[in-house]
Amino acid sequence: MAVSDHQLAEFREAFEMYDLEGTGAVPLTSLGLVLNSLGLYPTQSTLDSLKAKKAMDGESVVTFQEFSHLVTHHETMEETQQQEAESKAVQLQKAFALWDPEGTGLIKGAGGTDSPVAQFMKVMGEAFEAAELEAMVSSCKTEDGSIRYLDLCGLISC
Repeated sequence: MAVSDHQLAEFREAFEMYDLEGTGAVPLTSLGLVLNSLGLYPTQSTLDSLKAKKAMDGESVVTFQEFSHLVTHHETMEETQQQEAESKAVQLQKAFALWDPEGTGLIKGAGGTDSPVAQFMKVMGEAFEAAELEAMVSSCKTEDGSIRYLDLCGLISC
């Protein structure tokens, strides 16, 4: 990810707020706080993993260079995850639309765990328990038993 001068200045400002000794390094214990100050909220397991890697090298601090790389990598990972989720939702919508030749947004008579919809979801790699799948499908059913597949795609992509 290309970083603008403005973004780099924001990263440096946040970093320097936690570089209390002016050494050009921030204690690993403050890493989450620095990231949070930029609006980034990595999971605790991500932070623990980063800290463990540094600890293996015998280090207890992170430099600005390492920090700026981490921030740009974190944003790239979030963008990639969002794109993958959107792509998956679009794939599901297109596939379900094949059972909707009239373009109504409904798949008629498609309920049950042995239905074509359920089988398709398994082929797409959706590993849902039978009860979970039935609950999702049921929540998207209309009175006549059709499935509102856009709603189902929304549930799957959550």
